[in-house]
Amino acid sequence: MAMTHFLIQSQIRNWNKVVRGFVIALGIALLFSLLIAQFGARISWIFYKHMFEILRIPLFWLAILMSAAIMVLPLIFERYYWQLYRFPRFF
Repeated sequence: MAMTHFLIQSQIRNWNKVVRGFVIALGIALLFSLLIAQFGARISWIFYKHMFEILRIPLFWLAILMSAAIMVLPLIFERYYWQLYRFPRFF
């Protein structure tokens, strides 16, 4: 899910406060809807304990950042190549 958000954000050209708020709200809404759809309404306190424990580990966030960089940076570089060198007059 994080990769989808990174790809969407990398394709937005005109950032403003409304777009930033929409992207953040969309991420939070999709996260909670995914959790509810996966686990249903029967989420126990053990689930919350394990989820918060996983989110506190720095290695988890490093893995997300590295996987995002591996997936998104080639697409961003390709986009910059097409916009700046290949066809600059169209962008």
